[in-house]
Parts: sequence; C-alpha cells; structure tokens
Amino acid sequence: MNQYKKRWQLKNAAKDKLVGNYSEAVLLTMIYGVFLIANSVINTFVMYYSPDKENVLLSILLAEITPTGYVMGLGISLVLGILLNMLKAGVSLFYLNMACGQSYSIRDLFQAFREHPSKYLLVSLVILLVQFFFALPGYACDYFYLMNPSDQWMVLSYICRIVGQIIVLPFTLAWAQSFRLLLDYPSVSAVEALRKSRQLMKGHKGRLFVLQLSFLPLEIAAIFTIGIGYLWLSPYINMTYTLFYLDLMNPQEA
Repeated sequence: MNQYKKRWQLKNAAKDKLVGNYSEAVLLTMIYGVFLIANSVINTFVMYYSPDKENVLLSILLAEITPTGYVMGLGISLVLGILLNMLKAGVSLFYLNMACGQSYSIRDLFQAFREHPSKYLLVSLVILLVQFFFALPGYACDYFYLMNPSDQWMVLSYICRIVGQIIVLPFTLAWAQSFRLLLDYPSVSAVEALRKSRQLMKGHKGRLFVLQLSFLPLEIAAIFTIGIGYLWLSPYINMTYTLFYLDLMNPQEA
C-alpha cells in the first residue's frame, strides 16, 4: 500500500531543500514578479481606455473603467495569462531541478519558450479557456454593471464569480501537474500531459486543496509586508508543491 507524506512532512522537507538555495529562489521570484507587475500595468491601462477619452491616467485616478476597455482587457488578459503560465512552467522546472539535486539556473524560467513551446502553449490555453468559460457569467455581469451601474449587477457578479470558482476548482486541481509531467516526460503530448495529470491527481485533489489553504495565513501576513514577504514565501510554497508532485510519482511503501 502506498504511503503519501503528510502536509507537515512536505513543508519541513521544502524548508530543508531551500537551505543554502534561497538567494537564487528569491532572485527567480523577483524576475517572475516583474512579469506579473507588467501584466497588471498593461491590463490597468487597457481597461481604463476609451476612444472618447484622451487622458487614460485621469480615468485611472477617477477609477472609471470603461466597457470598451473592459472587453479589450479581458482579451489581452487571456493572451498575457497564457504567456505567464508558460513562465510558470519554467518556475516548475527550476524547483524540480533544485529538489532533485540537479543544476538549476534563472534560465529555467524560459524553458517553455525554448523546447516544445507548442505543447506548453496548448496546455496553458486549455486550462485558461476552461477557467475563462466558468468565469464568463461574472465578466458579463461586470460589463452590464459598467453599462448600467446597479447594485443588482454587482451582487450577481460576486455570486457568479464564487460559483464559477467552485465549479472550475476540480478542473484546476486535476490539471495541476500537467507542466511538471511535460518537463519530466518531454515525449508526451499536451493532451497526454493533461490526461496523465488528471489520472495522477485522482484521490489527491482534496489533499492539494488543503495544502494550498494551509499557506493562506502566511500569504495574508505577506500582504502586510507590502509584498516583500512573498520573496521568501513564494519559494517555500513552490518547493512544497514540487515535493507534493514528487511524492505522488514515488510514494513510500507502507
């Protein structure tokens, strides 16, 4: 019978793996963070855009999101989200190499753009489109709110977003290992990686979800450090998720 590690064992092992390696991990977090900030800035400028307004900065200061900008922002957000997901694959490689005692470097971040980019692109596209589909009712409510501001549309938006997140969660958890499987088995196709991830996560989606929730107090605490705490928290979380994957692939015999 297979015996899987408990949360505290995975977390303790993650701390041990990061000893002496934190400087590189923090640097990777900073570089990846630059892309996240760039994504946020681009989306902000687009969502406040309107052909009828000349001063976008004034619209941002007045918090006047426009219907035109909102629709354009959703499209651009989807494209940028795909690119960010491909960078996430590089983050996964970085921590897989570190966890397995292999050489690792910041160059790992761009692995998905160097080797078989179409595979990572397809996996990222499938995951984001599924997430977008279930979030669509919430986006529609937001659009109608912008067209005709009403508390009713705002309440409906929140309800749709919460329901959408609940429905899409099993899909997200099931495909959580897709990028790592592509990295471990370069010969598999994108569809096979998604399928293998779903099989691998059978009976373990709840475990991963609880593991994700266990980091919530630390993430809230990091917010009060103006995000600086994430430089150390993000490596800890990523390494824990990496060890979770390795434990799934090679569980101990009870």
